[in-house]
Amino acid sequence: MHEHLEQPGELKRCPMCGNPSPHLFSFENGDDYGIECDICPVQIVLQDTRKLAVAAWNRRAAARDETTARQIAALPDLLVALEVFTTAMDMHLGHDHETAMCKADDMARTAIAKARGD
Repeated sequence: MHEHLEQPGELKRCPMCGNPSPHLFSFENGDDYGIECDICPVQIVLQDTRKLAVAAWNRRAAARDETTARQIAALPDLLVALEVFTTAMDMHLGHDHETAMCKADDMARTAIAKARGD
């Protein structure tokens, strides 16, 4: 068990699980620092200084935040594609059904590309 050395607000959420309370620790020699999540197995270890460990952790967390924001921004588009798909399923057969299915597929692919940042 490591002694927790982090200051309030110093570390961003875990980039894997979103845990708001990761922990900064120092190895026994006092020369190396690491950060770990106590909920999932994510760790950043063997940084020469406290500042480097915190910067490495927060950089990974920031990347996760950007990905999440992109995915949330794509949700309205995905919901519209789902609505078009549901309408097409209600039509069952015929030309309108195929047209609606193609439109729903195109909309969903566009929304997914947006979520991925493509």
